[in-house]
Amino acid sequence: MPTSHLFDLSGKIAVVTGASSGLGQGAATLLAAQGAQVVAIARREDTLKAWSTVG
Repeated sequence: MPTSHLFDLSGKIAVVTGASSGLGQGAATLLAAQGAQVVAIARREDTLKAWSTVG
């Protein structure tokens, strides 16, 4: 079942730490795909910027 059928986060704000890679990036990507506004926090600015321009 596609995750789009599981939940809708439109109008919600999610704060994700460690968002530049691994589980943090996966969580941030999933939350954004479900409609949440994501505040992504990470130590590696270049990697974080690369992720934020993908969507």
